[in-house]
Amino acid sequence: MAENDAFLQTGGSVLSVAAAQDPSGPKNNDMVTAGTRNEMAMPYSSSCSSRAEQQLREIIDGNREPKSTPTGAALDRAWILFNQIPDQRAHATGVFHLFAQSGRKLDQTRALGAFRLIDEENRTSHDYERAVRVAVQVDNYRIALTINDRATRRNLHQGCSVFLLLHAVSNQLWNTANTVWNTSFRRTSFRFNQTSPTRAALVREVGNYRDLPLAIHQLGSRLREQAPVIMQHSGTLQTLFNELLAALVRNGQLMSIITPQGLQNLFDVSYDLRRAVPSLYLSAIDTINKSAIRPDKGLLADAVYTNLRSSFPEIPPGPSTYGSLLSIHTEQGASAQTYIHYLNEFATFHGVADTRSYQKVLSALATQGDIDGVQDVFLRLCQAHGRPTEPAFYTPLLYVYARLGDVATTEREFQTMKRYGVKPTGYAWNILIYAHARSSQPEHALRVLSRMQAEGVTPDVYTFTTLIGVFARKGDTNAVLDILEKAQQNQVKGSYALITGLVQSYCLNDQAEAAERLAAAATTATFRGNPTTMWNYLLRHYAFLADSKSMLRVQQQMTALGVDADAMTHAAFMTALVLLGKTRDAVQILRTLNMSQTFAATSFHYAIILHGFAQEGDRDMANVIYQELVERFPRLGASPRLAMLHLQAGRNPIENERPKFAAQYLEEILYGLSTEERASRQPQPGLRRRRSVEAVPSLYVEYFVDLLMTKGQVKRAEQLVQRFEALHQSSYLHSSSSTSMSIPLLCARLSVQAEKQAWDDVEAIWRSILERAIQLGQPSRIREQKPLPEITENGKAHTQETPASLPLQPVGLPEVGLVPSNQFTFGSMIPENSLDAFPLDEPGLAILYSQRHLLEAPFNRYLNTLAVRQLQTSAIALVAKMEKVGFALTSKNWNMYIQIMTRSEDPEHWLLAYKLFERKMIAHTPPWPVLQRGKWLPPQESEGTPSVPMHRKVIEKRDPGQLMPTYYTAVHLASALLKANRLAAEGDNTIYTAIWKRAPLTCRYIRRMPYLKDRIQGLLLRNRKMRILPPRRPRLHTTPDRSGVLGSRSPADHVPVTELVGLNSALKMDATDTKSNAAIARTRAVRRAELYEGQIPRTQVGRGEKLGSKKEEQFERRVRHKEEKLLRTLQRMRRDVFLPRTVSDMYIGHPTIPSSVNLVRTGSPRQARQALYGTEQQRLIKEARTRRLLREQRRAVLRRILRGNIPKERTVSRIQERTDASPGQATARIESDRPG
Repeated sequence: MAENDAFLQTGGSVLSVAAAQDPSGPKNNDMVTAGTRNEMAMPYSSSCSSRAEQQLREIIDGNREPKSTPTGAALDRAWILFNQIPDQRAHATGVFHLFAQSGRKLDQTRALGAFRLIDEENRTSHDYERAVRVAVQVDNYRIALTINDRATRRNLHQGCSVFLLLHAVSNQLWNTANTVWNTSFRRTSFRFNQTSPTRAALVREVGNYRDLPLAIHQLGSRLREQAPVIMQHSGTLQTLFNELLAALVRNGQLMSIITPQGLQNLFDVSYDLRRAVPSLYLSAIDTINKSAIRPDKGLLADAVYTNLRSSFPEIPPGPSTYGSLLSIHTEQGASAQTYIHYLNEFATFHGVADTRSYQKVLSALATQGDIDGVQDVFLRLCQAHGRPTEPAFYTPLLYVYARLGDVATTEREFQTMKRYGVKPTGYAWNILIYAHARSSQPEHALRVLSRMQAEGVTPDVYTFTTLIGVFARKGDTNAVLDILEKAQQNQVKGSYALITGLVQSYCLNDQAEAAERLAAAATTATFRGNPTTMWNYLLRHYAFLADSKSMLRVQQQMTALGVDADAMTHAAFMTALVLLGKTRDAVQILRTLNMSQTFAATSFHYAIILHGFAQEGDRDMANVIYQELVERFPRLGASPRLAMLHLQAGRNPIENERPKFAAQYLEEILYGLSTEERASRQPQPGLRRRRSVEAVPSLYVEYFVDLLMTKGQVKRAEQLVQRFEALHQSSYLHSSSSTSMSIPLLCARLSVQAEKQAWDDVEAIWRSILERAIQLGQPSRIREQKPLPEITENGKAHTQETPASLPLQPVGLPEVGLVPSNQFTFGSMIPENSLDAFPLDEPGLAILYSQRHLLEAPFNRYLNTLAVRQLQTSAIALVAKMEKVGFALTSKNWNMYIQIMTRSEDPEHWLLAYKLFERKMIAHTPPWPVLQRGKWLPPQESEGTPSVPMHRKVIEKRDPGQLMPTYYTAVHLASALLKANRLAAEGDNTIYTAIWKRAPLTCRYIRRMPYLKDRIQGLLLRNRKMRILPPRRPRLHTTPDRSGVLGSRSPADHVPVTELVGLNSALKMDATDTKSNAAIARTRAVRRAELYEGQIPRTQVGRGEKLGSKKEEQFERRVRHKEEKLLRTLQRMRRDVFLPRTVSDMYIGHPTIPSSVNLVRTGSPRQARQALYGTEQQRLIKEARTRRLLREQRRAVLRRILRGNIPKERTVSRIQERTDASPGQATARIESDRPG
């Protein structure tokens, strides 16, 4: 063993010297071995050498895989065998690559020795590159330069030269970089429009060097300062700077991580060196459009274009540049003003923007739902190019209304297009179908399909995808299958978009296993399109159930089938973390994925995070995320505003206090909303499966009405409902009639009328709710229902099981005295003047299984009204009819149903309540300590594993059908038992005995109820008056992370605005101050840190009594601890001042340019308080009417254009001026133009 060690040491030293003398190869034909002394002492044996060669080949072959890393022992053994072989040149290449994988310096030296043994003519480009990398690892740049020179002579230097150059530049080795450039790059002509293999490799490889932008900036700064160290090579290095900067702006990876300030600094240095050319900026814009992955592409492209125009005002950018800018902003969803700005810039240099740019802008604005923008740009198109003749320019006029679900206006524009000679294409017919799909009556889209086929237009895959989406959203699987059959009859090729609807329908019907089998079978069938969306529906389904095991299983299937994950895939996992209460983990995942360029964070990802913090009640972190969302994205969406409205409501913890903060914020929301929010197709957290076109703006009003009702502000709630109805009549946000008929809004109106005890109005609203629920919940009658198909997987057929049908009669229906007679009618439950039949009495009515819980919230509120009127018998009959047609009661409903039975004056209802609890709830009832805390014990997953209590409300959201009792229900049952006990004390023990006989387990459980001094027991059991509870102490959260999702973690980037001036100089001066006394310096540092991080309270607030010395010591200790924390923060700030912020990373985050579009804070607080509850002459109504008048005027001009009469430029300009003016000015101008 000692001999082997000595041999290795000797061989290694000899080889190292030999390699250093001539790394390119031997000078004679003599065999060069690693151990010359041992070779002379021990001549080779033929048998030993053949055995050594065989063993060496086995070691080399066993480590050929890229991921395999040989161990140190294996490498030592291989080196010994290599020295025993006579013909080392035959194995030199394999030995070289084997030892080049190692990280040990000894092995890297051995690799260079083996490379020296490879014949010059047998060396490949890969060999040279690997050898240069090994030489750099051993810090022997002389050998690296020599190898690169030999490779350049043989024209095999593309790999090694690019690596050596970029490595030298990244490490600021300017002499080495100069040598490499003169050796390998000077011979090649490098111009912007010329491509060469070396230049292409340079552009491709620069993305692997994150430090390269900083190094390029350092090189440019030294050249600008004329530093003596590099001035001897200034000519070459200036050329190198220019070429590397050109490669940087053409590389998508570096353009994804470079900060706006870093790119600006590079452009400034290039301009100062007089090396800047327009193509540099144009390449940057093109790269941002095509390959950059970042959330602020539009803002960065604007900054680059501004630099181009300011640096080269006389150079006209080409049409392709403006096309790239418009494409970037189309992806980002920019405002109409941004598009018009670039169209005007296009016209400034080229006379007029081309028709393709106009068509792109029209399509983008139509997708965003911007009616005014579409009309304005179409007028500009006609001014520039005359009346268009292609249908593609007219379809945006249809699509913008289709996105808003406005069927009437879409149909009107469709007929207008036909009337004036523009023949509708299949795309136009698809838009008309899509308008019905977005409306309140989506089933009418089938009528458009019949019209389409009658006129000879062949439906395509998009037609049937839209139709399938109509029925898949409600879980009507049979209708989806019928549409798929129609698609087959029309010879539409199979696509993943069609199968996605069926997967979605299965998930809504709790058939996720069938959906998984279908998705797997469809993926292996290789249909057209992308299968990722289909799998994302499965992930979202399991995410809302917080089923992490199933999500991991689906992810494994996706990986096995080769399905790529996208941004929505990661959003599903973030949603699961949020529902599990791990929002900060979701933030970390989003930050990591964005920094690694896996995908660019969108406003949807921010909405998930914001919704999670709002659910947790963490207002500080929610504010951080919200402010970052406003800065980075021009459009917020519906969900972030809703989350912040919830948090604003929590700022009034005192009971029955008017929610002034939430009222002010609601007014700001209503002023800041636009049609773009309604037109969004992106899913929004917190909307509970409602689309934005249906939920906006009513969801804000619905929530605030409920909030006012809980605060006892009934009159305010009624005024708000009236205000919203007035807004609806004024075409606010171009809302349709379906908005006022939404079930949540009707539910809010029912609550208001119930508090006023306007029972006729309550019954009318309840009837409207039932009619709307039946319309949404009943299956579509396309044809007779048929059994679900079989799905074949791995040779086995799986028959899809339909959901179990609900019983015709409710389980809890009483036997004697409570069942209505055959002559019973619902006349007492509806107004007497109504002669129509009750909605639930419709013959053959059946509700889809997926819509069985549609009446959960309104049913509870209606039950309360029945309890107030002592109409519990009507409630029993109503439950029977609801279950008969297919509506199912959730856990909340059963709890409320039991509670109103205990509040009845009829003792038989008490008995029914106990029987229902015995049958449905007692098996799922947790112990009293768990129940009174609002939690529930789920069943044990396995034996020996104890159940962990979970919040009942969380389970109710995930699985509404899971029956769980509430503490309120138990106390209500106790009150009924108490009343029965009083009757027994008076001599009537019939009910008391019957309750104990029919529900013994429930009675024993209720008898074990602990005595608690809470509000519900005091009111129901001890007949005490309700008292206002003191405000709860706010929940303490962890210290907020001011970095948010993509912000900086450096405290230097979060100082107050008032302290920003002179921040860097102040911190640098403190860092270099070494003359002051230690105590004085510490005090000064604490004071400065307090300016940046907030002042420390140094006086203890007591209650009048004198504090003890021990408490004073504790208080002083806490103050010192806070001071030390501030000093550490200040030290970090001093360090961070010197940090370069050229590229994004996990510490400084992803700096961006703040968005210029501000959609909030548009109304003053005084106006908000006056306008929120008003009913007439409100500014919002005036604005809505003004917009409607402007649209009518623009449409009149458009009709003239379709007739071939192009209006005068003055007419169009006058309309555009009104569009850009404020609502008040626009109204005044419109009124002044009216005759009389």
